[in-house]
Amino acid sequence: MLSTRRWFCLVLIGLMLLGSMGSIQADQQRGGKARISLQFRNANIHDVLKTLAAQGGINIVTSKGVQGTVTVFVDSITVMDAIELVVEMQGLAYYQEHGVVKVVTQEEYQNRFGRPFKDRMQTRVIPLRYASAEEVVKSLFPLKSRGGNLIAEQRSNSVIVVDLPAVLRDMERVIRTLDIPLETATFALDHVAVQNIEEIVKTMVSPGAKVKIDPESNLLVVMDVPERVQRVAEFVREADQPSEAVLEIFTLQYADAEAVAARLQDELSPGVGYAVADPKTNKIFVKDLPDHLPYIRQLVEVLDQRTQEVLIEAKIIQIALNDEHKLGVNWNVITEELEGTIDAGTNFRVLSDGDTGGRIKALGLMSGSYTINGLIEALQTVGKTELLSNPRITCVDGEEAHILVGSTVPYKTIDTRESQGVISTFEKVVTVEVGVKLNVTPMINEDGFITMKIRPEVSNVTGFVDNVPVIEKSESETTVIVKDGVTIIIGGLIKDQKIKTENRIPILGSIPILGFPFRSKSITNTKTELVILLRPQIITGDVDFSGDESG
Repeated sequence: MLSTRRWFCLVLIGLMLLGSMGSIQADQQRGGKARISLQFRNANIHDVLKTLAAQGGINIVTSKGVQGTVTVFVDSITVMDAIELVVEMQGLAYYQEHGVVKVVTQEEYQNRFGRPFKDRMQTRVIPLRYASAEEVVKSLFPLKSRGGNLIAEQRSNSVIVVDLPAVLRDMERVIRTLDIPLETATFALDHVAVQNIEEIVKTMVSPGAKVKIDPESNLLVVMDVPERVQRVAEFVREADQPSEAVLEIFTLQYADAEAVAARLQDELSPGVGYAVADPKTNKIFVKDLPDHLPYIRQLVEVLDQRTQEVLIEAKIIQIALNDEHKLGVNWNVITEELEGTIDAGTNFRVLSDGDTGGRIKALGLMSGSYTINGLIEALQTVGKTELLSNPRITCVDGEEAHILVGSTVPYKTIDTRESQGVISTFEKVVTVEVGVKLNVTPMINEDGFITMKIRPEVSNVTGFVDNVPVIEKSESETTVIVKDGVTIIIGGLIKDQKIKTENRIPILGSIPILGFPFRSKSITNTKTELVILLRPQIITGDVDFSGDESG
């Protein structure tokens, strides 16, 4: 009985010892010796370190300067090796203190320990036999670490790599893949002009490959890896087939020959058709298969159409708002007074939210001089109305028209230029446009409506800083659809002005000190609103257009 108890105690003690050894081994594995695999692509470095801490059962802290993303694919390495790899790839540093791994920047490490973090950068010169060093460096550049460097040594056709050992191994593996013997093949074409397939062949070869043509002998020379050369050979066999291509000449009336020829290139039969423009005669020489030419004729007819024009007449009216209308024109009241002639349109922002005139009102006004005159008379009730300008401009459909009612302000700038070690300083006069600017792009629709992209801008000089004008600007952009001949009203451009007035009695008012009683100064604050009327009208250009508004 006693013997049995002794054996039981011995077995129990043995199991306890094995358990403690297992826990010690587990602690050792959790302490960073466990082997793990990682697959991260563009992951935040903090997430990667958090995963390593959990896998290895270790404590990791980072400083504020540790930032960036990590891409790593490793298999069966220890946690500490993984931490070291991630730190090196990011150009960081780390140290262990009180059982904690602290990841910091290189500068923070230098400041703390007075020495740089271990420098494991290695330099290797890799000679190339077949590939171009310059092209190989372009392919390797995404692989280098933050502190790494790549140099293409063209005289010896070598690549100089300065980087971490792990990165060097990856780069050497890529170089072995790229540095393979090139094959040179010459193709003699019998039926297709070599110029017609040159651009297509260039898209089929690998980067750094050479493609040369000889138009006189109609030869194509390709230098590339064997797989790409074989691909080009198959394409040449298919493209260089006898065909009954027909030449047709198109004389364009309105469109540009070079632009149309460039447009036709993508529509012609591959390897057979081609289009050449003659800018002097505005003709296009097209050669293609007979069954494809009807489509080309249709396309040329669509492209060679007379472009319509749009006459844009603008009226820029300034209203000196009276005390009852300091917030601007109430267009609802104006609409009621001119019932049946104004249709409310859209609002779009042009000034700041806090400005009472911060919204422009786009309205539609029926044609006719009586409506324009009626509008101006209605605006007289708001304040003194003055027509500042009445510009007219004609532009082609789809082209931008630029209208400026204002002035150009010149100012001088000082530029420096260095030539052969000598620094020269010279003055340059620069001008800036201020006033009311309108950029209008009309697009004519088939139903007689005009889509107008309108970009108004109001600017003025508020002062000068170092002889450079300070410009206050308000601008916006909108798109409206309006029927041919209907006037668009743009309002809401409100501006505060201070007018300084000095009155003096002749001679007496000019006397210093003693003339003070004979002169006076006053400052008047006025608020004005600009109203812009835009009236687009479609014209053909083949008849004289008087621009009579009543029409």
